[in-house]
Amino acid sequence: MNNKAIIILLAVSLCVSGCSQTIVTGIPGSTDALPEEMTQRRESVHETIETEMTAEETIGQRNGDTGDGVTKVVIATGWPDEKTDLTQVKAFLDMEDIRYMGTFNQSRERIDLTLEDGSIMLFLSGRDSQYEEKDYRLILAGDIFDKAGFCEVLENGFDVNGDMEYGINTSTQLMNELCLYDYSQTELSIYRNLIYARHGRMFEDPFLNAVFSSNTWYLPRYDAVTFAEKEDQLMSDIEKENIKLIVQNEINRGYRKKPGQEYELPVAIVSGSWHDLDGDGIKEKIQFQSGDTSESDIHYCGYRIQVDSSIVSGEDDVYSWLYIANLAGKQTQLLVGHRVDGDDGWITAYSYVNGKIKQAWGIPGFPGDMQITAEGVYTYEYTIHLQCWMTKRLYQMKDGKMEETEREFYEHGNEVKALIEIPTYDKKEGSLNGPVIQTEDIVVIVGGDNRKWICLKKKVSGEIGWIKVEGSIYIQPDGTEMQNMDVFGGLNIFG
Repeated sequence: MNNKAIIILLAVSLCVSGCSQTIVTGIPGSTDALPEEMTQRRESVHETIETEMTAEETIGQRNGDTGDGVTKVVIATGWPDEKTDLTQVKAFLDMEDIRYMGTFNQSRERIDLTLEDGSIMLFLSGRDSQYEEKDYRLILAGDIFDKAGFCEVLENGFDVNGDMEYGINTSTQLMNELCLYDYSQTELSIYRNLIYARHGRMFEDPFLNAVFSSNTWYLPRYDAVTFAEKEDQLMSDIEKENIKLIVQNEINRGYRKKPGQEYELPVAIVSGSWHDLDGDGIKEKIQFQSGDTSESDIHYCGYRIQVDSSIVSGEDDVYSWLYIANLAGKQTQLLVGHRVDGDDGWITAYSYVNGKIKQAWGIPGFPGDMQITAEGVYTYEYTIHLQCWMTKRLYQMKDGKMEETEREFYEHGNEVKALIEIPTYDKKEGSLNGPVIQTEDIVVIVGGDNRKWICLKKKVSGEIGWIKVEGSIYIQPDGTEMQNMDVFGGLNIFG
């Protein structure tokens, strides 16, 4: 096979795939306002080798970074000269009996497929994806990067013609906060790290390294520790503000933990993945099907889980992904997300015990939002409080059943703007001696009892007060009722 591959530790400059020029305004960041950590400097990070060679020669020179499984895939599929999707790669791996573990990122446009030799293959889907396996295109295999494929998949989000930087200049223009919600987790990561890349930040992450390395403006010179020491001097005020906006956006969307939070999230896995579910040291093959007719991300023909030869199925409307979770170091479980009446979801957990899949428990919520802590499992359900957000519910295992632990206070945390003057109580069932919230004041909805009291905090002064509500209605001190949207601006009605 004489498939040509251009060896470049690549990125998005000099892109020949015909990507259209587009203005983009997105980015998120990490809680500590730093990009992905790296521990050692790569030699000749910015070296560009523009030698043409066959796929076999390409892989042969890279066998330190690329495993045997990747080598076989590249040779068999003709990638990167030939477009290659997840369906093709899985079919080949299964035929060759090469085991893998595939995981989605949280916004599910990216898949990382880790082969049994430790090498990784990365797939991306475009904005029009229906989340079918054929929609995920192979972009990175080992340290070989398909820049043309990258440009094609994300052509609506990046300006990659010539050697230009991406879209809006995030060093000189403040980002539009609302526009950040238009971009996926992968796109946000690229835009966030673009700010650091402009200042020579090096990246251990092979995908980010590939994305930036062939741009002539990218001059990597600082490792993580050095960059952290120089960050305040290197970055402009606009860049620092953009990072703050990005960090908050990613936290709001669940892509990043709030500072101080300690929890783990279930991970959506690719059907056909291998994992040791019962802790006996032997990996089982996990397969998942969720119907053959899709509308958006919901499938309507039931679902089927198979672990080795054991099978369970159901007829419920379910989301398109199977999740895997380890509950506080105990047995690994598989989670299915169901669509139920109203907007709330339902999670069904399955365990694999003695060679059989068994239903373990079920609770309200969505698998992707579930937080696993030492205390128990937290999920989110729509609250009656102004009918404008989702409350965090705690479930704990008691006598073999998952039961909710009722609380007196449910946290929220979103900011809203007062549209009217709002007198407040000093406490629940207290007197009308709390601070007066003025029109246009920005307040934080701290939370409430999920019955009739909500706690508000004035953002500037930090003063705390309470108000009465009934469903979506705000009850004024004189008993007059007002609709929630007439009282606060910026309510997230959809949770």
